[in-house]
Amino acid sequence: MADLILFEKEGKVVFYEKKLVIISFFIVALFMFGLNVSAVDNVPQLQITDIKVENIGYRSAEISWKTTDESESIIKVWESTSFNVVYRGETGKGKEHRIKIDGLSPNKEYTYQIYTEKPEMELGVKSDVYSFKTAELYEITDIKVENIGYRSAEISWKTTDEAESIIEVWESTSFNVVYRGETGKGKEHRIKIDGLSPNKEYIYQIYTEKPEMELGVKSDVYSFKTLEEQTGYKVSGYVAPEFIADTLNPSSLKSGFKVEIQGTELNAITDENGYFEIINVSSQTQYDLKISKSSYLTREIKNVEVKNDVEISKLEEPIYMWAGDIAIDGVQDNVINIIDIIEMAKVFNSVSGDADYRIDCDFNRDGAINMLDVIIVAKHFNCISKDY
Repeated sequence: MADLILFEKEGKVVFYEKKLVIISFFIVALFMFGLNVSAVDNVPQLQITDIKVENIGYRSAEISWKTTDESESIIKVWESTSFNVVYRGETGKGKEHRIKIDGLSPNKEYTYQIYTEKPEMELGVKSDVYSFKTAELYEITDIKVENIGYRSAEISWKTTDEAESIIEVWESTSFNVVYRGETGKGKEHRIKIDGLSPNKEYIYQIYTEKPEMELGVKSDVYSFKTLEEQTGYKVSGYVAPEFIADTLNPSSLKSGFKVEIQGTELNAITDENGYFEIINVSSQTQYDLKISKSSYLTREIKNVEVKNDVEISKLEEPIYMWAGDIAIDGVQDNVINIIDIIEMAKVFNSVSGDADYRIDCDFNRDGAINMLDVIIVAKHFNCISKDY
């Protein structure tokens, strides 16, 4: 009986061998110990989470991340192609980390990795390797000299990003600066230069900048020549979109229409009042005028007789233009039809600032492509130039 242990089970006395009982207790204890070890193994490890690249500019970017425990971090950034390390930074102890990287190059891909550690525990973790690309350097494009007169000219240009611009004009021979002008922040810029001399060559250059990013770009140097004193007649008038005839839309919608005298190189661009003026027109029995603008159906005015100065329309009764002929790959097909509706459908309900917003589909320039623009197109649906 010395090797037996007495237990009571369901009112009965049961004897078990002592050795068997001890082994059973050992197995239970071992199992319980094993659970404890497993629990220790499942304690969350230090992790790097929520890695983000934000405020990517031409020459800088910000990277932020979090750690699941208070820790210090190191970040390395290198060029993706050459593997040259361009930045190494450290953050203090904490759970939220952010660092700004300067001195980068525009339109270049960079790779980075984060290492975070708890020195007191001799514990460290590396993130995966990630990459980002800096913004493409913006450019000055579509530089044009228009409405050149005897003593004035208009210069327009675009920038591929919102920017302020400065233009300087000087005489080609003396290099005396005769004009310096500035434009506000935007993507489309236009300036009128007055006080010039007839029949003289001028040189100009445009400098555009984004002060908040300490970034500036210069154009090439260009030139133009003012007209000689008048040797012919003046053809003038007013042009306007038909849909703003009885509305309060901004008068800037009237600008940008190109009026050409066909068979010559003479042309003019309408100002914000829709006014154009073509000078030095030789006396001739008849001329044909062509009026065009992106998103508008081209119009021709036939048989304009020029024997003296001619005003073909007035501010109160302008030449009206129909909107709806949308350019595809830069080409208009001179008809307002289902193809134009399809182009509008692609960007319908977009607003200024959206990636898919197209200003040439926003006919009333209210910053949104919606049913108001569709109604404008519908008014002259299936019309061609000859229908004016």
